[in-house]
Amino acid sequence: WIAVSSFSNSFTAPTAVAYRKLNGVVYVRGNVFNGTANTTAFTLPVGYRPSIDVVVPVQQYGSSNINYVSVYTNGRNLEDIHVDTFK
Repeated sequence: WIAVSSFSNSFTAPTAVAYRKLNGVVYVRGNVFNGTANTTAFTLPVGYRPSIDVVVPVQQYGSSNINYVSVYTNGRNLEDIHVDTFK
């Protein structure tokens, strides 16, 4: 795992955010908080970026809400705040 060392747009991480590539698949783990909605949280380096833009649904920490994280071919990880609540 490679730790993300800097964040953009006031995002913070209460636990380590990290990424790795295994058999050609990039994995990202961790939580980001307190940033500006719909802005870049951090940028993946070349070699860890997707070949097409990807949108991943993620569960919002501590709730049943679903947010979306967009990962772009330029490496930007955008925290999209589109919340769907499942009860």
